[in-house]
Amino acid sequence: MRNRRFMSMLLAMMMVMSMFASIPFTASAAESTVTAGDWSGLQKAIMDASNGQTIQLSQDITCNKNGGDRIKVEGKTITLDLNGHTLDRNRTKKDGDGHVIEVKSKSVLTIVDSKGGGQIIGGYAERGGGVNISKDSTLILKGGRIGGNKAKWGGGIYVHGTLKLQGGTVSGNWADSSGGGIHIGSDGRVEDCTGGTVTENASNDCGGIYNSGSKNVTINGVTISQNLSKAGGGGFNNNGDGDATLTGCVITGNTAEGEGGGIYHKGKSLTIDGCTISGNNAKGVDGGGIYARGDMTIKGASRVERNYSFNSGGAIRVKGGTTTIEGGTFTGNEAGESGGAIYVNDSTLKLYGGSVTGNGAQMDGGGVLVGNDGKLKVHGAPVVKDNAAEGEGDDIYLRSGKKIELDAALASGARLGVYAEKQFQPFTSKYTTYNSEDDPREFFAAPSGYAVYSARGEGVLRASNWSDLQTMIESAENGGAIVLDADYFADDSDTCLVVEDKTIAIDLNGHIIDRQLDRAVENGHVIAVKGASVLTIRDSAGGGVIRGGNSSTGGVHIA
Repeated sequence: MRNRRFMSMLLAMMMVMSMFASIPFTASAAESTVTAGDWSGLQKAIMDASNGQTIQLSQDITCNKNGGDRIKVEGKTITLDLNGHTLDRNRTKKDGDGHVIEVKSKSVLTIVDSKGGGQIIGGYAERGGGVNISKDSTLILKGGRIGGNKAKWGGGIYVHGTLKLQGGTVSGNWADSSGGGIHIGSDGRVEDCTGGTVTENASNDCGGIYNSGSKNVTINGVTISQNLSKAGGGGFNNNGDGDATLTGCVITGNTAEGEGGGIYHKGKSLTIDGCTISGNNAKGVDGGGIYARGDMTIKGASRVERNYSFNSGGAIRVKGGTTTIEGGTFTGNEAGESGGAIYVNDSTLKLYGGSVTGNGAQMDGGGVLVGNDGKLKVHGAPVVKDNAAEGEGDDIYLRSGKKIELDAALASGARLGVYAEKQFQPFTSKYTTYNSEDDPREFFAAPSGYAVYSARGEGVLRASNWSDLQTMIESAENGGAIVLDADYFADDSDTCLVVEDKTIAIDLNGHIIDRQLDRAVENGHVIAVKGASVLTIRDSAGGGVIRGGNSSTGGVHIA
């Protein structure tokens, strides 16, 4: 009886054990995370870690002053959780390996900060004071701060491998040479960025992010702010043969003592898509928002606003290559000299879209100034209007002999205010090729006191002589005749011509009298005949025209 009961219990225990044996074992979250509380313990934890493991700081960790080795991540894929604590290399002297962390030997290090307030500080190196990313290795920054570090190149981070900015902050770092926050080597990569902030860093050349020639830089959703450069590119510098794309970034409040308060571009190509570039300052020279010496494209819902340059190009100074603007708004930018928004010289500006309004210059070209060696090409529906210059040309200012060249048709919605140093000659080129059926006044507007008209299919700017014709009418003897020897054009401030209590004849003599109204206004006729007047209109040469009135009472109104 006892044996039978024992056998039954033994059989039941074996069945339960077999059930547990069939269930796979999974390590708990606690078992996949190890903690470290001192410098050597952190290095050992990293060396012993399995791929995918997380090492978490249990307290602030400080290295011996100017002693100890950097923390090395070699041949591992791990996560470092700062956990609200500080990792301090504690260096006051520069050393070749003076970084806080080196990621090498095909490693992937992800830095997070589960509690907030964690930081990596105190590095002082040749490359990457905070983190040095060696070739074939990757840093993914998701949290924490890399700050208060120094280096010759890349005060916060040096990228020889791959950097992915997905959160966290790179701030308060310094570089003796370039890249106060981040220096990207010519063979480095920046990709898969989704956020993060690079702020309040400084350098002798580029305070924020410096690309020394990499063709693999794509930065999305990153804020680059309040950085300082002793030379060019306060926020971002794209140099050498570098190709870079900035998408959805905010570049604001940066300062350069040289060119390019926000961005200095001397690389091969730069694409700016849907970015905000605002409040940047080129204290010493040109390009408050951007200084461009290579090919550049601005598109999407980009906003370039409230930037300032000491000299020219409050928003952009186009100095080399070709800058193409396909979209975006440019407003509130100021230049201490010329080109409140854009100054183009030694290069080409292609204006295919976007809006340039509300900018100002203390000299010429409140919106855009095209210098002696600059080219401006347009098509589509760009807008340049409502800008202001203390000198000439509130909107587009064309230096002597410069023209606006069409390389495709202007479309509905295009509106370009224009002033040309050289008048009585076409200020457009190829207008008749692409918009032969459209009067130039449909797309181009003259400043007060001037008029746009068409000559052989091209737009021509000239000082308005409307008041001269009114004076001729008033001075004519009763019964006399006025024979026109030129075309007469009104500007927006002119009113209709008035013949009052007089009998005269006007011989058009093959010429044009043009009120140039594109909208109906009160008293919008070309000529008003008042009182005891008799007006005779004739045309001895043929081809004369009275046009441009816009009123319910006709081109000539007999009161």
